[in-house]
Amino acid sequence: VNVVEPDYGGFLSNLAEISGTSVPALRLLITVLTGYPLALIHRYYLLGKPPAIQHVFFITAGISLGFYNFGFDILHTTANMLVVYFILKIIGGTIHSVIMILSFNMGYLLIGYYVTGTESYDIVWTMPHCILVLRLSGLAFDLYDGSLPEDKLSKDSKKLALPEVPSLLEIGGYLYFPTSFLVGPQFPMRRYKDFVAGKFKEPHESLPQCVGPALERA
Repeated sequence: VNVVEPDYGGFLSNLAEISGTSVPALRLLITVLTGYPLALIHRYYLLGKPPAIQHVFFITAGISLGFYNFGFDILHTTANMLVVYFILKIIGGTIHSVIMILSFNMGYLLIGYYVTGTESYDIVWTMPHCILVLRLSGLAFDLYDGSLPEDKLSKDSKKLALPEVPSLLEIGGYLYFPTSFLVGPQFPMRRYKDFVAGKFKEPHESLPQCVGPALERA
């Protein structure tokens, strides 16, 4: 397959040529780095606010970054999310919903790989969609675990199990969490809900420490 590289023009194109990389790769790097100031905005202005406000912030930031990288192709993730949400609302956390969601997610992703595939590695919408598949599949399993008796669950499953389907706003914030929806890392819905609820800070802390631990991991 002969791929014609788009003519991006402008500053990014020149910078990519100087640095010996591609414009999509440069956009991805900028997006990953943008996660740091976004995290600080949330930490100092939105932490402790009503969960709905935080969900909207994460959705808005995540979709904006996705659009910056992939244009309207980022809406593939939205379409996939809506289908999974309606499956869960109609069927609930059952083995049938797990099978349906796994099949739909993998089918959508494989078709995406087939349509966008070339002889080289391309940074296209299937990259964040792979993250979405893992996240939504994990959500289906956690809801299934939430429907089982506790004595049938492992210690870890008890911590992550979800007794009811999260709202569409919660799922959107979870999927489009701006510091991880493009390249990971993965985390379960339960951890996201606890984070939004402010459960990761000590009782005596007005704000949990973030800059120091982040620099230690860098």
